[in-house]
Amino acid sequence: MTTHKERHAEPFEQFNSWAFSAQPMIETNAKLTEALCTQAIEVASELTDFTMRRLREDVRLPERLAQCRTPQDLQQAWLDYWQTAIAQYQGEWSRLADLGRGTQGLSAVTEKRHEERRAA
Repeated sequence: MTTHKERHAEPFEQFNSWAFSAQPMIETNAKLTEALCTQAIEVASELTDFTMRRLREDVRLPERLAQCRTPQDLQQAWLDYWQTAIAQYQGEWSRLADLGRGTQGLSAVTEKRHEERRAA
């Protein structure tokens, strides 16, 4: 005859078995979450820096235009402004692409987990 304690212990043993088998998955999820959060912070920081650089250029433009004395000066000021803007936007896309390539580390973590599952 089984005791009350023995009958009611079984569900907890099954839970413990499941909880310990899920630990690698939980650890992988924690690594992925950490990597995603780090990536999000880096992208947000980069976008903030870019916005500040562009705002500085935007604020300088009226001052530079006010200093123009000839139509050629005005044309050159606008040309410089747009060339700088285009170069900064191109550079920003390049930096964001570089940051995006950092997500390849996420796929490595996921692939490692899949290999561990296949081996188990």
